[in-house]
Amino acid sequence: MNVLYRLSLEELMLDILPDSTFMAGKKWTGVWTRDISYSIIISLAAIEPNIARNSLMQKVKTNLIQTSFN
Repeated sequence: MNVLYRLSLEELMLDILPDSTFMAGKKWTGVWTRDISYSIIISLAAIEPNIARNSLMQKVKTNLIQTSFN
């Protein structure tokens, strides 16, 4: 199990772009709103909070991330 966990973290690090955001995939290096939002909710915010925030900020124009609990 530890091997799979370490492999998943290694793969995660390969998905971080030079601008400190997560890329959507091999063929799309931008940030996808739905995918990044869901991924952040289930795990990415706990593992890489700053990269998660930067990725969300790529999708807003007012410098404010809107949530359903604001």
